[in-house]
Formats: sequence, structure tokens, C-alpha cells
Amino acid sequence: MSAGEAGVFTAVIRRFLRGPEQDLLRAGPAVGRVELPWFAKLGHVPKNDAEWRQGVDHVIQKMTPSADEVVWRKTDEPLYRYDDRPPGRLLDGYFTPHDYVDADLFQHIAGRSGFVSTTRNAEMSWSGRFQYELSGLGGGIDVDATAGARMYGGTQQEVAFPGGFPARFVSRWRSVLNPEELGRGMPPKFSEWVTNPRFDPSWERRLPA
Repeated sequence: MSAGEAGVFTAVIRRFLRGPEQDLLRAGPAVGRVELPWFAKLGHVPKNDAEWRQGVDHVIQKMTPSADEVVWRKTDEPLYRYDDRPPGRLLDGYFTPHDYVDADLFQHIAGRSGFVSTTRNAEMSWSGRFQYELSGLGGGIDVDATAGARMYGGTQQEVAFPGGFPARFVSRWRSVLNPEELGRGMPPKFSEWVTNPRFDPSWERRLPA
């Protein structure tokens, strides 16, 4: 990374840092501080499982509440992820967070955090042009049980994954036909399901559960 690119990166990161994080930023460049050698740009997608696990480990280590304080999901029922990105951009890689630096679960509602949201409720009216069904994906944080009414009133049936998860857990997907109405109390309308030929639930996540 050039000096100019590093300066732009640091300026962008600064917008999302608060309190003690500002002190950490003053101690050195953000890239070195977060200790993610591949994390050169916001929105970078891991090239392999080793890079993805680095991001997961980083978020879990920095997480607030800590890994010992959250309620980890013990079940493996299907989960649902709304996303604007089409299958062609996702199914060979990973669902990754916007920001590996902000690992505060209670700020997760702002959207730019180290967590990727899913829900147990296939009819939840979340924004996104596509809905992905995830099967065989264990672990994740039970957000309602952890945060209760502090986030969304405790009614979203949300499971949040620190650092995201591989797209190989997508068993099928469908298009949202009324994306402009979601998030305003209107129920979602969907196309027919499309099966994911790359679905591979045999892979083990190896995260706390």
C-alpha cells in the first residue's frame, strides 16, 4: 500500500472509530493495528479459508460483549440472509462484514460492523434484493438472547456471525420482488427458489457454539 492509499484508508477508518479506538488509531496505521495482512482495502473479500478465518478470529478477539458474554447459538436450523449482491458475486466466496474494525455487537444495528446478519424467520422484512437460505451452518451469536430489547426490540430472530461465513452453506436462493417495500413493514414477495449447485454443508465451521 502506498503512503497515499494508507492515508485514505486511515481517514475512512477514522469515521467509524469511537472512544478508545481513537487512541489505538493514534498509536499507528490502522492496517498494522488490526493485524490483518490481507486487509488492505475496505470491502476486500478473503481469497481462501485461511484469510477468512483470520478475519473471524480478529472480530471474536475484539468483540464487545466478549465471546464469553454472548449467547452462542446451539442449533443448526435453516437461516436466511437478505443481500443486494446477486448469486454470481457471492456463491464462489464468502459473506463478509463491511468493517472488521468495529466489533461492537450493540453498534451492529448501524450496519457497518464486523458481523454478518441472518435470521431464523424466512418472512422477516429485511432489506435486500435476494434472500439466501443457509443450511447446516452451526454457531453464530443469538442476538435476541444476548441483547434482548437493546437491539430491534428483541424480535428479529437474528443470528449474527463474527467475520461472516462461506457461501458454500447457501442451499438455495430466491429474488425479492418488492425490495423497495422492505423495511417499511410490508411483507416480502419472492420468486421461486433456485437450488445452489455449489452447496456443501459437510464443511465444519469450527467456531464457538
